[in-house]
Amino acid sequence: MLSKGIRNQYFATICANLSTLIYGLSIGWLSPNLELLLSADTPLSSGVITRSEAGWIGSIGTVGCVLAVLICGWVAEIVGRKAALMLIGVTQLASWVVVLFASDLTMIYTFRILGGFAGGGTFSVIPLFVSEISEDRIRGTLGAILSITCNIGILLGFILCYYLDYFTVTYIALAFCILFSVGCMFLPESPQYLFTKEKKDVSIYTV
Repeated sequence: MLSKGIRNQYFATICANLSTLIYGLSIGWLSPNLELLLSADTPLSSGVITRSEAGWIGSIGTVGCVLAVLICGWVAEIVGRKAALMLIGVTQLASWVVVLFASDLTMIYTFRILGGFAGGGTFSVIPLFVSEISEDRIRGTLGAILSITCNIGILLGFILCYYLDYFTVTYIALAFCILFSVGCMFLPESPQYLFTKEKKDVSIYTV
């Protein structure tokens, strides 16, 4: 039977990696919905997009990724790992709200940039957070959850977009975003971060 400390480490890791699942979902969302946006059934009131615009939708998320590595890394170091995770959660929530109300191409671009920001933040902050809250004997296992949840998210995106309509998938993604944002409120701060900020008593309690 797992000890309470080990269970808490698994819980914190899975909770943090909900953001990875959401990012994977946004990747899985892309391919089927590009075809939708290129068709006469597009949900955009501005009309059908061009192939060139579809290419920009696919690639513009990298702008957000680059910004996230700089900004989320700074937040994680100065304010804390938990604060950086909450920033990722807010960004993901905002991205799916944007796509829910998207009426033109600019809003889709915004969705992709915000999603890219969340993805870049996820892959820079979560490995750091997980490595600092986990014991040596399970650190490898907990670290592997990131790639597992990302791929589950991609697969989930493909499946949901195949069987459900554009707006239903968006509502499901928003539900995951809310779950992650609420879960972040209950996550512990990284003991190593607290120790570097000379909060040794609190860091020991967190462990």
